[in-house]
Amino acid sequence: MRNPLKHKELIALNEQKNKFLGIASHDLRSPIIVVMQAASLLYGKLERKISEQEQHLVDMIKRSSTHLLSLVNDLLDVSKIENGRLVLNLTAHDYKKFLNEKIELMQILAAKKKVRIKIEYNTKIHTLKFDSERIKQVINNLLNNAIAFSPENTTITIQVIKNKKYITTSVIDEGPGIPEKEISEIFKEFYKNDKHSKGVTKSTGLGLAIAKKVVESHGGRIRVKSKEGKGANFYFTLPV
Repeated sequence: MRNPLKHKELIALNEQKNKFLGIASHDLRSPIIVVMQAASLLYGKLERKISEQEQHLVDMIKRSSTHLLSLVNDLLDVSKIENGRLVLNLTAHDYKKFLNEKIELMQILAAKKKVRIKIEYNTKIHTLKFDSERIKQVINNLLNNAIAFSPENTTITIQVIKNKKYITTSVIDEGPGIPEKEISEIFKEFYKNDKHSKGVTKSTGLGLAIAKKVVESHGGRIRVKSKEGKGANFYFTLPV
């Protein structure tokens, strides 16, 4: 039998953890942004006057602070989700236009790794109601992962399929795939698999967990199909 007292204590501890995450993340965010801005200002002023080694050090500050800010933002999102404070701003959008714009920006990152992104629509995509900032977060996370794990000269395929109830968006890569034993863990907080990722900032381990909660908050679901050595297909649904 479950001990009701112990259960209450666990709930209280979890609430305290989420409160701490929210406060700590919020307090950390401002000084990290100051460091990023200071590094950019310093780089701009000293770009022609510093040595290659000094330039490398400034670049390290910028990259590290960007990674820290990403982690802090993810922790804030986790805190909001766990406390039921994730508020969606649902507005109507042309989903095809929205996707094309987001993918165009990601093409730049993909090109650095000599990876191509192509998109396929199986039918005319109509207007959808969704939180554009949150779904952008989902798409960016899936594409960042796909790019990170894609070998050079491969293609990431985005497929958009519509039926009567849902629009399904799939992000399919030609990377190393996911071991079967890890598939059940992949949407859990702090899951990380940096073994095969190259040329991209290391993951915080929170992106897929946040993506899952965001999609589910929209009334959809997110899943993955993969076989080791044969790439991965991450797909999510949004209600029509």
